[in-house]
Amino acid sequence: MASTTSTKDNLKGEKQSLIERHQSDVTALTSSGSLTDTEVDYSDESSCSSAGSAPKSTESSSWLVQRIKYTISLILLTLCVAVILAGIAATQTPVAQTASRLVALAAMWLLILWLGVLEGGQGSLVGLKPIDKDSYKDSHPIAHKCTLLAHEGDNLNRFIVGRQFLVVLVVFCLNLCCTPTEEEEPSDKSRIPFFPKVIDQVFLESGLAVMIITVILGQLSAEVNATNCMLDFINTPVVHISTWICLLIEESGLLHSVYLVQWFFALTAKDDSPSSSSNDDQDAIKEEKQAQHGQEFTSFRQAALYWIRVLVSFAFVAYAMVVTFAALMNTQTTMYHTGLPNYASVVIFLCLIGFL
Repeated sequence: MASTTSTKDNLKGEKQSLIERHQSDVTALTSSGSLTDTEVDYSDESSCSSAGSAPKSTESSSWLVQRIKYTISLILLTLCVAVILAGIAATQTPVAQTASRLVALAAMWLLILWLGVLEGGQGSLVGLKPIDKDSYKDSHPIAHKCTLLAHEGDNLNRFIVGRQFLVVLVVFCLNLCCTPTEEEEPSDKSRIPFFPKVIDQVFLESGLAVMIITVILGQLSAEVNATNCMLDFINTPVVHISTWICLLIEESGLLHSVYLVQWFFALTAKDDSPSSSSNDDQDAIKEEKQAQHGQEFTSFRQAALYWIRVLVSFAFVAYAMVVTFAALMNTQTTMYHTGLPNYASVVIFLCLIGFL
């Protein structure tokens, strides 16, 4: 109510200023003889009123469009959550069938919360890197511990690598909790209570419902909040523990094949650094080049262990690609439901990998 009153006062002020400016212009023209007093009608405020009503109309339409978008998004999210909860209650998901409905329900919400921690934590740790850590050492002690750990050496890059694997793992487990199993015998009846068959097919069987709640609840909400409250977001033991888990995943070597790509791009990249720069800039450029070319080894054992993990990781990736291509060519994936030929499935798969 206060904002509406303030808006009205601002519009009245703008209207009055336009009228006064118009009168001053008319006075100047009259004194110069270009305009007579009989041609001036100070009571005519139609032009000023129309000018003042334009912002009000624009603001009203913008407010209405914004509220409509909020309402549609909230209704869609509520529908998706209701459909997934009904599917779990009807024991139609793999976890609900294997364990129990309570386990599937609890795991679903815990995974969504943990996904939000991972998504918002990354943005906070990256955004806080140039900030002086002593400035929040006392006010946010756990956040201080998180940044000390993540910003030490090349730990931030290692954290990002491990976090990405953990995010994919969390989403995979979330699909097991929320996505229904395949029907043994197709039926015209819906497998979830209180919803028609079309809702079952569009939202539950297609995976649209779990995708929407994953994006809205598990990712975007956390990222938006972390953008405005970076210190408060990571000032929790959950973020500190998650940071350690991400670093341990990277240390395992399962994802070390990504460093082959980093090494390749570092070899092909051009040296665009300026020749004339300060010593601090030169040191920063040197550190950046060292980071681009990968690890700095202090012993032969460290180098051998690093490249062994790279080769093992590459072997896992190659094997996974062979298995995936074989499944696509033998119509053993869910793509066969679409009726596309095998080569089209392979092309779509490669495009999606390149897009990611």
